[in-house]
Amino acid sequence: MKIITDTSALLSLAAGDILDLALESIDCIIPLRVKEEVKGISLNNTFEGNLAKKVLSYINQEIEVIETNHSSNEGEVECAYLANQIKEAELVITDDTKALEKLEKMCDTKIRFSTIVLYALCLQGKITKDRARTVLERMRVKRDWKDNIIFEQAILLLDTIK
Repeated sequence: MKIITDTSALLSLAAGDILDLALESIDCIIPLRVKEEVKGISLNNTFEGNLAKKVLSYINQEIEVIETNHSSNEGEVECAYLANQIKEAELVITDDTKALEKLEKMCDTKIRFSTIVLYALCLQGKITKDRARTVLERMRVKRDWKDNIIFEQAILLLDTIK
């Protein structure tokens, strides 16, 4: 599966300690702006900065960087441009709930939250439903999601797995 991922989703997967396994199972592409955002965040000596450092270690190796035909100051917008440019991408992954509607209007590719990766890993038999719930809880706590739509939607999706 080929996906385009923004900064927020990469940080969430890193926070859940599932990024390495996810990258073994999917082809991850990011626009140049996302790489620059991750680099900028990695300069901070914070929890999020440490997540960004982890993500950086995968960029240009397991995570492919492609320049878009149009540039933007927002990584999410460049993800939409990239989705329009690379037709074989199946999904755009973001955890930026505020950008969701804008992205859906900008490209025909389906927009999903990072937690769809947990669901896919379960379906592929790479992780159990229990492990997915543990990872989801870790993501919720470390990303300070509380009871937001990302967490709630992920619970509903995981509950569909037998």
